[in-house]
Amino acid sequence: IAGSGNMIGAALLCTQAAFKTGCGYVGLISNKAALAPLATNLPEAIWIDENPTQFPKKTTAIAIGPGLGKSERSKTLLKLALKFNGPIVIDADGLNLLAANEELLKLLPKESILTPHLGELKRLIGTADSPEQLLEKQKEFSKKHGVYVIQKGPYSKLTTPNGDLYINSTGNSGMATAGMGDALTGVIGSFLAQGYSAVNAAMNGMYFHGLAGDYVAERNGKIGLLTTDVIKALPKVLNGL
Repeated sequence: IAGSGNMIGAALLCTQAAFKTGCGYVGLISNKAALAPLATNLPEAIWIDENPTQFPKKTTAIAIGPGLGKSERSKTLLKLALKFNGPIVIDADGLNLLAANEELLKLLPKESILTPHLGELKRLIGTADSPEQLLEKQKEFSKKHGVYVIQKGPYSKLTTPNGDLYINSTGNSGMATAGMGDALTGVIGSFLAQGYSAVNAAMNGMYFHGLAGDYVAERNGKIGLLTTDVIKALPKVLNGL
């Protein structure tokens, strides 16, 4: 569930990343402006609807937020997603909507995966006097709400509902470009759809997303590294296991 206005690209990146990570069937809920770009650039995907009232029966996981916007329509879609009886990963405007609407935060299912960058994280859990203090607040948020939180950035940090901390070892500075988080959401959503537990989807998601970025950087350098380059490299690093 992604894309709105001039952010249709976010929806395409998220959807393509899900396919490239091994998801067999990906549907996109987005406004009608996404229909033509989707059919042209990713004909394997299915445009589902603009304002659905339910999800297709074969839905096994939901990824929501990239380029979603913060309109009333976006809020309605998030509310629908939070009521889904299955795993969910939430990013970008999905997180901003949670931060701005306490009633939505109360609907957050246990075992959800949240993928904020630093700004989104602070909107969600508040500011701190140091990175260490912020990480402690992130841990407490994970424990309080029973969710997994990935603080995106150099050495992304995953906190779990039982208070564990995992620090990612892959990725590089060339990945600080537009759309990387959208791709990560698609990767994690794909792993959830394939039956990975939430903790394994979150860990493998950030690890292989970063590994694909390292694969591209080793061959082409870090300057000019695009999200589409990383998405294309995902099958190489996964099939290379």
